[in-house]
Amino acid sequence: MKVINITKEFIFEEDRPFDSAHASTLIQLEDGSILAAWFAGSWEGAPDVGIWTSVRGSAGWEPCRCVVDFRGTPLWNPVLFQKKDGTILLFFKAGVTIPEWKTWVVSSGDGGRSWSEQHGIGFLCNIVRICRPQISPFIWKTEIFLRLLRWRAKPGTPLWIFPGTAGRPGRRAPWCP
Repeated sequence: MKVINITKEFIFEEDRPFDSAHASTLIQLEDGSILAAWFAGSWEGAPDVGIWTSVRGSAGWEPCRCVVDFRGTPLWNPVLFQKKDGTILLFFKAGVTIPEWKTWVVSSGDGGRSWSEQHGIGFLCNIVRICRPQISPFIWKTEIFLRLLRWRAKPGTPLWIFPGTAGRPGRRAPWCP
């Protein structure tokens, strides 16, 4: 991909509806517009933190809006992904502390103007961490994770592998495939 033009601009100004914003992610939509997502609220980790988005079209950035809010549970680290059929997936974490984080996803079929209900997808990390052998935990966890996916998936189902977060209070959270 060759970059032809670079533009530096703000998505929102000082009149934004939140005090703190963090961890932005961008994708270019099929019509050439840009979809941005980030988490924002009164401060990072606050119970009012939600996932916000805005679309930049030819007239500039649309007003930002909160598209996911768990009311009382902070949300973290959104990641946008566009499938071949044009559907946009927005992955994010929810939980007060890192060991409590679960991965969730919402989808959009209209360029991020509306979103589905959220669906939790972080359950496999909890299954994988039940047992941890003494030999190469990374390789073992990856192998058991893939076996679980093969066991659960129907033939022809795409295989998604992404990092997750797992752990117990008071212990370092290990990487979970």
